Amino acid sequence: MGQSRLDLGHVQADEIKVKTQGGSAWMAMALMVSSRLWLGGVVGE
Repeated sequence: MGQSRLDLGHVQADEIKVKTQGGSAWMAMALMVSSRLWLGGVVGE
């Protein structure tokens, strides 16, 4: 995969947390607002 530079300008980051019977889970995500490019996400307990 090649390397390139992005002009991130405005990045939006959000986190969603849900309760389950066994505890809770969450997902964090980030995207570049101008192009709606998905920058990354992670899921955890």
